[in-house]
Amino acid sequence: MWGAQGDDTFTVSSEKSAGGDNALILNRGDNKGQWGFGIDFSQAPEAGVLKVEYNVLFDGPGNQAAIGFEIRERISGRSIVSAFGVQDFAVRDAKRKKVFEITRDTWYHVTFTVPLSETDGKVKSITIRELKGDKSATLESEMTAYPSKLGQFLVNTHPDKNNYRIFFDDVKVSVETR
Repeated sequence: MWGAQGDDTFTVSSEKSAGGDNALILNRGDNKGQWGFGIDFSQAPEAGVLKVEYNVLFDGPGNQAAIGFEIRERISGRSIVSAFGVQDFAVRDAKRKKVFEITRDTWYHVTFTVPLSETDGKVKSITIRELKGDKSATLESEMTAYPSKLGQFLVNTHPDKNNYRIFFDDVKVSVETR
């Protein structure tokens, strides 16, 4: 975790879930600071295709829900390998271009795929789709460099945005090998 969490809290609740009994909730209170939390890939292999998948639901004012999701390297200044952001209920790519619109109180499934070597592929992708619907978008880009060591999957709050909740469910991290 980095930054100042302030009054933001994490809870596990049965209030809403995508596939089970409970979901993890990030409750963004009055704190307007930027901070983040994540999953460390300390045992990540150096070959294969990394897949990070999760279900997510946004709850609260659409003009406030703002968050970024990214996979970073462990070395080389912790450069970003793959990322997207959500602001004003719009999914934006690295150039801040709107590529998808989300709806409040709807579950979405997100899948990151990152080849770990040139043999494993030349394109990384992020797919977001309605869990119970037809709406989806895929962001693809060529690998400009392959991560020498994966660092972590991060979720980062954006500054000056607060008073919303984000539900996370069914988080899975895997590596597919040939």
